[in-house]
Amino acid sequence: MFGNIKIGTKLLLVTVMITLVVIFVNGASSNNNIRTNVEQQAFAKLTAVREMKTQQIEDYFQQISNQVITLSEDKMIIDAMMQFSASFESVEQELVVQQQGFVNQDTVLSDYYNNEFIPRIRENQQKTISADEYWPTQSNSKLLQYLYIANNENRTGEKHLLAATNDYSSYTAAHRSYHPTIRSYLEKFKYYDIFLVDAHSGNIVYSVFKEVDYATNLLTGPYKNTNIAKAFQAASHAQNKDFVKIVDFSPYPPSYNAPASFIASPIFNGIEKVGVLIFQMPVDQINDIMTNKLSWQEVGLGTSGESYIVGEDFTLRNQSRFLIEDKINYLSMIRSLGTEQNIVDRIDNLNSSIGLQMVDTVGTQAALAGQVATDIFADYRGVSVLSAYRPLNLPDLKWVIMSEIDEAEAFMSFTKLRDQVIMLSSILIAIAIYISYYLSISLTRPLRRLEKSAEALSAGDLDTKIERVSKDEIGDLSVIFDNMRLSLKETFLQVEQKKEELEVRVGERTQELHKTLAEQEQQNQLLANQNVELEGIQNDLIASRKAIENSEQRVATIIQSSPDGIITIDKKGTILSFNLSAEKIFSYKERDIVGKNIKILMPKSIAMEHDYYLEKYIPNSKSNTVGSTREVVGQRQDGSQFPLELKVEMVFIDDEIMFIGLVRDITEYKQMQQDIQYAREKAEQANAAKSGFLANMSHELRTPMNAIIGYSEMLAEDAEDDGLDEMLGDLNKITAAGRHLLSLINDVLDISKIEAGRMDLFLEDFNLADVIKDVATTAQTLVDKNGNNLTTHVDGEIDLMHADVTKVRQILFNLVSNSAKFTKDGEISITAQCAELQGNSAIKISVKDSGIGIPAEKLESVFEEFSQADQSTTKNYGGTGLGLALVKRFCELMGGNIHIESEEGKGSSFIFELPCVVAGKKAVETKTTATNSKKEISESIPKSDHHKDVLVIDDDPHAREILERHLEAEGYHVICVANGKSGIKLAQKWQPSLITLDVMMPDMDGWQVLKALKDDTFTRDIPVVMISIVGDKAIGTTLGAVDHLSKPVDRNLLKQVVLKYALRGNALVIEDDDAARDMAEKSLTSIGWKTTPAENGKVGLEQFHKGKFDLILLDLMMPVMDGFEFLQKLRASKNGRNVPVVVLTAKILSAEEKTILQGSVAQVCSKGEVSIEQLVTEINGQFG
Repeated sequence: MFGNIKIGTKLLLVTVMITLVVIFVNGASSNNNIRTNVEQQAFAKLTAVREMKTQQIEDYFQQISNQVITLSEDKMIIDAMMQFSASFESVEQELVVQQQGFVNQDTVLSDYYNNEFIPRIRENQQKTISADEYWPTQSNSKLLQYLYIANNENRTGEKHLLAATNDYSSYTAAHRSYHPTIRSYLEKFKYYDIFLVDAHSGNIVYSVFKEVDYATNLLTGPYKNTNIAKAFQAASHAQNKDFVKIVDFSPYPPSYNAPASFIASPIFNGIEKVGVLIFQMPVDQINDIMTNKLSWQEVGLGTSGESYIVGEDFTLRNQSRFLIEDKINYLSMIRSLGTEQNIVDRIDNLNSSIGLQMVDTVGTQAALAGQVATDIFADYRGVSVLSAYRPLNLPDLKWVIMSEIDEAEAFMSFTKLRDQVIMLSSILIAIAIYISYYLSISLTRPLRRLEKSAEALSAGDLDTKIERVSKDEIGDLSVIFDNMRLSLKETFLQVEQKKEELEVRVGERTQELHKTLAEQEQQNQLLANQNVELEGIQNDLIASRKAIENSEQRVATIIQSSPDGIITIDKKGTILSFNLSAEKIFSYKERDIVGKNIKILMPKSIAMEHDYYLEKYIPNSKSNTVGSTREVVGQRQDGSQFPLELKVEMVFIDDEIMFIGLVRDITEYKQMQQDIQYAREKAEQANAAKSGFLANMSHELRTPMNAIIGYSEMLAEDAEDDGLDEMLGDLNKITAAGRHLLSLINDVLDISKIEAGRMDLFLEDFNLADVIKDVATTAQTLVDKNGNNLTTHVDGEIDLMHADVTKVRQILFNLVSNSAKFTKDGEISITAQCAELQGNSAIKISVKDSGIGIPAEKLESVFEEFSQADQSTTKNYGGTGLGLALVKRFCELMGGNIHIESEEGKGSSFIFELPCVVAGKKAVETKTTATNSKKEISESIPKSDHHKDVLVIDDDPHAREILERHLEAEGYHVICVANGKSGIKLAQKWQPSLITLDVMMPDMDGWQVLKALKDDTFTRDIPVVMISIVGDKAIGTTLGAVDHLSKPVDRNLLKQVVLKYALRGNALVIEDDDAARDMAEKSLTSIGWKTTPAENGKVGLEQFHKGKFDLILLDLMMPVMDGFEFLQKLRASKNGRNVPVVVLTAKILSAEEKTILQGSVAQVCSKGEVSIEQLVTEINGQFG
């Protein structure tokens, strides 16, 4: 068929077909390559955006987790939590007491709910609602919502501007103190709201923003099933201070059903969990990250691209770009896709698609299944998009991130190029047709003329000359035809002659030709194979080059998108690259900084040494700079300096050393640390002010109480001496009431000391059985008052305990007093046994009673300050609720714990455990000796009338008079002075046996006086007893005081202390047993005696005649010279007739031996049956 077509037409068709084939093949190949390249570039850009946003979101959640942990451990927040919790419970009662009742509070609050809150929430609520669903269930909740919301003059959304209400409750005081600081945190870190929730009750005791969840209960209130309640419950059960719980976005009624997410962390005061700190997270910060602050084009997302987060419910977690840019079209679009009308209305009212817009696509399904990939599919608008997706690594949240751009926009450049190629191809085809037609005509015209001449030649016309038709190859062909005509003439003549010869030659040439063709065919096949291999190598090189280009582009995109500055330098310090973040940090452009030395980014003080470090650096050697992260100072283009976090790594590129520096501006981080430190200092100043106030107030209260108790006791003594028995009852009531009030003051001061961390422990060894016995004796009156029976039992394995004996005694006394108060005609028991506490030996003590018991729901609150089971308890039994609170604090202070087991109507058991050996940073060690031995006194000789002098230094005349009368009644000679300077002069001149010293005095306080006395060689050995309202035993012990008494001074305690320390002198200890002699010396030295040892009676006589002794401690059974012979010779000497002798012996004395000793010794004590304390008491008794 093709053979019938003329040559001109053939030429035209072949040219056009070849042109079309070439254009189509090249176009199709280029089209596919370009589209693939554009697609890869688009996916690479989307992947870079996705990874950048992933890092920013994960960093943001890490940042807020660190913030909630840091804030929950802040001293100010802990103090605020405790004060708000305490005042929340008492606010209603305080306002009633202060006559600040609010009779119309329910009406005003109801109007706010019905007129302000309910209309707004109905706009975003599908079902019908009423105010009753959200009405607070507690009376104090309604009161606080009335004060801070309904009666707040600021409009809704600005309720947080109210610093405090106009009343005098402790809650208002706490709110006025802490609200400005916590509000500043909220404004600085841009949280929606900050909550403080009581860990035990679940009450929201404080909120910054003051929506209707304020003051409600998360366990029983209207919002107990919301996400904030889930966050609270998780944090309230946490045992770790660093615990953080994040809950996902969901509609939250107090915020008018707008989506809300919460992050919570527990608040610990020491080891006690007191509350939960909750942040209501803002959606704006997440929106700013995902929308790049509405600058999508800056991150390469064009006009249709967006990055968004989808939760496990397949709904959005940040705002849709299309809602932000064109709300009307967006609402119309989702309505046309079949979205329910109520969802459309809620999006319209809230102006938010968070938690409402469904995104159930191929990409979100794959991402929620854990896949990280790129793909092309229809998005939630039904539009085909290029998407890069992956799951986010966020604690407690199953979120995925999607970075997408419309397919049409992504391939827009490809589409334009394709249209241009088609247009150009069409033009080329038209040109090719025209040229082919022209060539075919110019070629066929001379051929037709040549054709006619050839026809004549073929007809045998060899005589007609063939004319040259053109000057090209066809013309040459016509000349050849003519020559051929001439040759034919000659040839025809020779044909016959040459026929046979020609046939032979033709055969030979044919064989040669076949052979040559075969060889040529082999060569052609070999060349074809080589061409195939070369094409494969060429294709591989092209593909590798494209992969390298794509990889370099991805790396460059990631580097430029990194939030940290990335700078590379060579070994000379020359800057080689400088990414966008580095430009923002240092204010230099890359084009201006590349090629300059890195020192331009450093202060001069550091830059001077930088070249030296680079020159001396040895690759792969240990360095303080390379491979580590440190803080340095950077310098911006304007010369300003700022803190910088720097990490340097060394790499080899083409055998050349390069340094890569990662830099981060930490100015805001440093400022935040300074703000936190400032807030902590403010809180510490407030705490110090509180402690100072309590100290001063306790001084002002206890000063008159000291006088009241002292004078009432003296009046009672005078009345008893004068026989006025009818007045004794009233005077004893005054004394008892005064001591009760003083006990309350002491309890409050102890609580404040513990809260301020200023309560010290005075650790010593003591016998627990003796302490329990003393407490039982002291509390017997309280036990007998309600007809109770008290029993004690101490495990025989318990010997010595090392702890603060005063606090152990107070714990036991408070518990026994509590049981005696709530038990009538019943049994009370104290039991002590060995136990184990945290792997160490401990003692478990229980105080059990058969009293009224405690309801199960009240057990958790019995150890709280000012807390009792209910109001009727206070009314029927009295008390302030401080005793058990102090018990718990003291147990924890000594490393122990306490718990209660009780059944209402059957009694209670208070069980506490303490370590056998208490240790602590706030401990002051005191050396005492305790033993289980009992005293046996065989004979008593009348006491000597040895007279002792006491100096009283006190600025309070009432206190001086009371001390003087007490001491003179005991037979002491007393001199009183009103100030420290006079007291020092008298002490130097008079040398008293004992000094009692007040602490709080004008001009020169007690500590200054004590220091002056101990610095003076004439007075340093005089025992000083500190007597004050607010003394510090640790300071007094450090400065040299022997003891400390608190005003008002107990007469019996004063007598014991003076007797213990005032009676001192020189003692001769005669004992052959080294251990017994050493123990006796230490015992006497501890109460101020100077001792001289002797190992037998002979040495004892020699020592006696060398010095002057006020006391002799004598053993009877000794070698060389026994005690009997020593006594005989001592009494025979003039100086030894009147010296008191106390015999300490293991010998069982016969009647004859007792008679011998009767007139020679002051006391006889049996070894092994008398304790050192009892021995000291007996010795002091001889001089009292």
